[in-house]
Amino acid sequence: MPPLSEQIDDIRAAFDSPTFQLFLLEPLLFHGVLLGAVALVVAWALKAQKLQTFALIILTLSALAHFPHGFAWTEAAKEMRHLYQVAEPHRVAAVLGITEGWQHLGYFFKALIASSIATIAIGLQQNQLGKTLGMLSIVIAIWTAKGAFWLHNETHAQLYQPHRGFGSDRIEKQIPTDRKTAPSSNREQPQARQIAPISMQ
Repeated sequence: MPPLSEQIDDIRAAFDSPTFQLFLLEPLLFHGVLLGAVALVVAWALKAQKLQTFALIILTLSALAHFPHGFAWTEAAKEMRHLYQVAEPHRVAAVLGITEGWQHLGYFFKALIASSIATIAIGLQQNQLGKTLGMLSIVIAIWTAKGAFWLHNETHAQLYQPHRGFGSDRIEKQIPTDRKTAPSSNREQPQARQIAPISMQ
C-alpha cells in the first residue's frame, strides 16, 4: 500500500484532471437545478418564504457550477480531439457538437442565475413582478436541466463508455505498426485459401 503522502498527491492530481472535474460537476448541473426547481414549486404552493429563498439559492449555486464546468470541458475537449483525430476521426465532430451545445446552454444558465437573484431580491410573493420572475426561474430551470442531462449523456458516451478507453495508452493500442500489421496480413491469407475450397463444395 502506498504511503499517505502519495495517496494525497494522487487525490490532488485527480481533482486537477479535467475529466474528473466533469465527473463531479455535470450531475450538479441537472440534479441541482432540477432539485431547486421542484423545491421552489413546493415552497410556492406552501407559501413558505424561507423555503422559497432556500430553493432559489440552490438554483443559483447549481447554475453557477456552469462556469467551472465550462473551463473543465474546454480542457477535456482538447484532450479528446487530440485523441480521436488519431484513433477515431469521426468522433471529433461529436465532441465539437457537445462543445457547441454546452456553449448555447450557458446562456440559459446565466439567465437562470439572473432571474433567481432578482427573485430573491424582490421576493416571490411580494408583487406581480416577483411572481413573474419566480415562474420564469422555474421554466428556465426545467429547460436547462433537460438540456444539461442530455449533454451529460452525450459526454458520458464520449468519455466513459465501458468498451472505450481514454488516454494516451489507447492511441498506442489502436495505431497499427509495421510489426503488427505484417503478421496479421500473413495470417489472413492462409485462412482465405482454406475457406475457398470449402465454399466451392
